[in-house]
Amino acid sequence: MTGLLAQGPGLVVTPAVPFRGVGDPGMRPWHPGPPGADPVLGGPDVVHVVDGRIARLWTVLDT
Repeated sequence: MTGLLAQGPGLVVTPAVPFRGVGDPGMRPWHPGPPGADPVLGGPDVVHVVDGRIARLWTVLDT
């Protein structure tokens, strides 16, 4: 996500829904875009949690 935001300075990330998790996996959809404007893309972050900490993170882009 950091690399993605570095390509579009001034973008803000807005969570689409609250975090959802069941056991070890979880996800949170998000939408980056200019402040006060429509998002330019979106998608979920999918995580694998081990001992209460994020062990792996995948960012899925959806236009």
